[in-house]
Amino acid sequence: MFNRQLKKELQDQRAELAMLRQLAQQMDRGMLSVRLDSNFCVCAVNQDFADTLGYQSDQLLGRPLSDLVPPYVSKLPCFHNFNKAMAEFAPVSDNYRYLSASGPLVWLNIHWFPVRGADGKLAYVQGYARDVTETVEGGKESEAFIDALIRSTAVIQFNLDGTVITANNQFQRAMGYQLNELVGQHHRKFCTPEEANSPEYDAFWKKLNNGEYVADRFKRIDSRGHEVWLEATYNPVYDAEDNLSKVVKFASVVTDQVAREAEVREGASVAYDVSQQTDISAQKGTTVVQETVETMQKIAAQMQAATESIEALSKQSLQINSIVQTIGGIAAQTNLLALNAAIEAARAGEHGRGFAVVADEVRQLAARTSQATDEIVSVVEKNQVLSDEVMHQMFRTRENAEQGLELANQAGEVILEIKEGAKQVVDAVERFAKEL
Repeated sequence: MFNRQLKKELQDQRAELAMLRQLAQQMDRGMLSVRLDSNFCVCAVNQDFADTLGYQSDQLLGRPLSDLVPPYVSKLPCFHNFNKAMAEFAPVSDNYRYLSASGPLVWLNIHWFPVRGADGKLAYVQGYARDVTETVEGGKESEAFIDALIRSTAVIQFNLDGTVITANNQFQRAMGYQLNELVGQHHRKFCTPEEANSPEYDAFWKKLNNGEYVADRFKRIDSRGHEVWLEATYNPVYDAEDNLSKVVKFASVVTDQVAREAEVREGASVAYDVSQQTDISAQKGTTVVQETVETMQKIAAQMQAATESIEALSKQSLQINSIVQTIGGIAAQTNLLALNAAIEAARAGEHGRGFAVVADEVRQLAARTSQATDEIVSVVEKNQVLSDEVMHQMFRTRENAEQGLELANQAGEVILEIKEGAKQVVDAVERFAKEL
């Protein structure tokens, strides 16, 4: 009976051992497996583990574990936790750095299990691992990104009811508060009373509590009552159970930028007003030049008419001169006839005395006619000289008027170009002002 019981126990132990071996085999096939001897040197390793580090299995056998990790690992908590666990024969797990054959780090999440020998001492350490390089490096990258974001921006966290959970140093400096002055305070502390009591403010928090993020430029009030402009996003955050847990705000102070934009808007407004006034002035200038052109055209026409009149007067003067010359000729002939008559009267003696008186009167009349004719000739000659001078002056004046008309036309074209340019400036400034 005793033998049967012993045999049964032996069979049970063999069955349990077989199951344990199957479990070990399954773990060896399904995970990265490595075994260390009591000196923490590799004594067994599956090919998956070796492949992950870029080695062949036999290249790892006999190598101390310390050869496979960076030198600085000995100063890290994971190294001390491992040694402590092995001394206490306690399992331990962590993410460990290993050097691959090609140089880059490989991150392995390893569960170490120390195994005692029959003498109660450490016989070996069995490790089962999985490659978590992508997860760890991705997590570290995300962590580094978040750290950089927190260092470079103002960050504050709120409960869903709007009360402050915490805020980083950048936010504290931006708003002029210490952390203990912020924790537990409501978000409306940073808002004007008009905004905090507005329907839009209630809608703002309702939107955040619905899981919607908000991004905009916000006017806030700091501890001294001064305006602070923030370019910010309010981001709802979910917990591990996918429940909305808090709101995180990332912000950059843009107060100076807002002030500069206000100055630019004011300058654009002034430029727009000036450009409009310039456009109006250009339009007036166009009108004035057009009127000047019309006036110059009238002057040119009048000068042309005056020139033609002077030319006609000059022709009349020539005709008068011709008539005067004819009269002069008649007077000369009359004088000659009177002289002949006087001679004949003298020959007639007493009978010709009366005829001599008449002849003398005719001679005197001819003399006066000749004198008057000479005076008329003198006046006509002077008029002719004056007419010629007036003609030349009129020609020069007409040429000047024509030049003035040409210049006025050119000025009109320039004014039209200025007007078109002013209109383009008005349109450009108006678009710029609207964009601001």
